[in-house]
Amino acid sequence: MRNIIETVCESISSTIEPLSDDTVISLSTFADDVNLDCEETLKCSFNTPVLRSGGRTALYDSIVRLMSHETQVNATGDEERHVTVIIITDGINTHGAKTYTDANESICQAKSKNVSIKFLGANQDAIATAAILGVDEGDALTYSADAFHVTEAFRGLSEVIVRRIQTGEEQHFSLPQRTASAGPTVFAHENYPLPPPIRMASHVNSFTTT
Repeated sequence: MRNIIETVCESISSTIEPLSDDTVISLSTFADDVNLDCEETLKCSFNTPVLRSGGRTALYDSIVRLMSHETQVNATGDEERHVTVIIITDGINTHGAKTYTDANESICQAKSKNVSIKFLGANQDAIATAAILGVDEGDALTYSADAFHVTEAFRGLSEVIVRRIQTGEEQHFSLPQRTASAGPTVFAHENYPLPPPIRMASHVNSFTTT
């Protein structure tokens, strides 16, 4: 497991490497609790994070807290300021006070304020989980929880972010990127059924890093 965590830390740094030095980075982690590890830091001053594994997965709590922050920061919906929130998890929600409905509502509100959201999930069908949360199918990527496929997932993420900056248009994960990151995926939620999709999510138009 440590090897995977180290790979994630290195991959975060390699993902932001192509971005300009004035890009602002925030990093939030979640397990039993939600922590804001790095807030509003210029890319040129951002250091490779040191992460740890263990604990439960307060995914919904983390999403609600982070989306609330980013919605406030981007409240004007200014087209010149583009925020991308990247949600990365190796499991489904197992802890916390917030529900999937709370997470869905906070994501939909953030999207209405010109915040882009990418969801990377291991040990699950990331597209199915994303649908529950209100994240578009094209913005979800399933990856296998090993060092090789983690690296491939972040490579695809970096390509999508860079193309968004170059073109000024929203970019989505491609089939080759999905194939490279997925590997022999086993879905952890087979014994823990996901809640039904929330229909309101389909009506929302559409790293700050988490």
